[in-house]
Amino acid sequence: MEAIANKQNRILLVMATGTGKTYTAFQIIHRLWKSGTKKRILFLADRNSLIDQTRKGDFKYFKDKMTVVKHRQIDKSYEIYLALYQGLSGSDEEAKKTKMVLKSKIEFTIERILTEVL
Repeated sequence: MEAIANKQNRILLVMATGTGKTYTAFQIIHRLWKSGTKKRILFLADRNSLIDQTRKGDFKYFKDKMTVVKHRQIDKSYEIYLALYQGLSGSDEEAKKTKMVLKSKIEFTIERILTEVL
């Protein structure tokens, strides 16, 4: 919460499995989006199953304002973006172009990291 209070545009959620990373991310994103503080928000995850679960579960509230980034294509008509790290990473020219578009169009990024409890 300190990062948001300090007006940082990128935060990383690192929490143990089952402690509510996705729900916490939703609460943060919803408040920023609803207040108009941030108009385009990127939610990053490391597995397709997490993106699907997020879209159908906690984030279903966003309905037609949300999209999943596929094939590195950014549709600027949406406000909430869900994406895989792997889908945006790489060193080829297309990956570089995607990263430049994201930097110029996305106002806030929240990263959900899978952390297992040992």
